[in-house]
Amino acid sequence: MIKKIKHLWQDHRLLLLGFVIASLFTIMFLVRTIMDTVYFQNNQDREIEPWMPIGYIAKTYDVPPEVLLQSVGIPLDNSVRRRIRRVAQETGIPYEQLVAQLMDAIEQHRSMAARP
Repeated sequence: MIKKIKHLWQDHRLLLLGFVIASLFTIMFLVRTIMDTVYFQNNQDREIEPWMPIGYIAKTYDVPPEVLLQSVGIPLDNSVRRRIRRVAQETGIPYEQLVAQLMDAIEQHRSMAARP
């Protein structure tokens, strides 16, 4: 085995380095995917807090981000990264009312999805 690796290193150094780098990236993305899956399974339906971005809330409640954005009247651009506190300031909607609108949208989406 060691002889084969030495041979690859001596004769095909770039190919071996490319393979190692590609393998490391694959492992990194696999670990990240597993960690995200475990995290969001353990944090489902977490209470909405001011620091949470809309995309995080969408993942936590398992709804498309568009549902949440439309419920508060935000354009469907790169708004999923905006924190709820900032959305409340930009729209002029009080924070508690904004959370209530988001929860209503989540409930409506879930009830529509549960229908056959």
